[in-house]
Amino acid sequence: MLAETAAQGSPPLLEVCGVKKHFPVRGGWLERRPAPLKALDGISLTLDRGETLGIVGESGCGKTTLGRCIARLEEPSEGEILFKGRNLAGSSRIGREDRRNIQIVFQDPYSSLNPRKTVGSILSEPFRVHGLMTAAGRLEVARELLATVGLRADCARTWASISRSTCSSAATSCRC
Repeated sequence: MLAETAAQGSPPLLEVCGVKKHFPVRGGWLERRPAPLKALDGISLTLDRGETLGIVGESGCGKTTLGRCIARLEEPSEGEILFKGRNLAGSSRIGREDRRNIQIVFQDPYSSLNPRKTVGSILSEPFRVHGLMTAAGRLEVARELLATVGLRADCARTWASISRSTCSSAATSCRC
């Protein structure tokens, strides 16, 4: 896959090379030091523009840890994470532009939406945080995102009364 991308002249969108994440484990009885917990141990993958990647596995296998390392919410113990050809691993922060493009999609829609906020405010929050448009413009974009996933614009005004399937669609619209 790397050869194909290089032939096209642009780097892969995302390249993870030999990423390891080991967590220290505190000593137990008699302060014996157990081996560190190896959440990730040499993960490598390449994702080109236009491709979709699903990371699946049983509970506790490191899916979330990998996502957190890619999004720079965790520091990898070893390895490289290249986004558009730039190494993200080792840098303490990623830029605002990269933060807009690297996001985690939560499996459970209820955990990704704040029940204290309306769907409209949740959908428009990234635009507010990045200073991209006025409040009226943000609300209009939120309504367009809801329409994209087949929800009525008035869903933007409420959160508490939406069903689980509507919640899932609303969470999906956050990434449209």
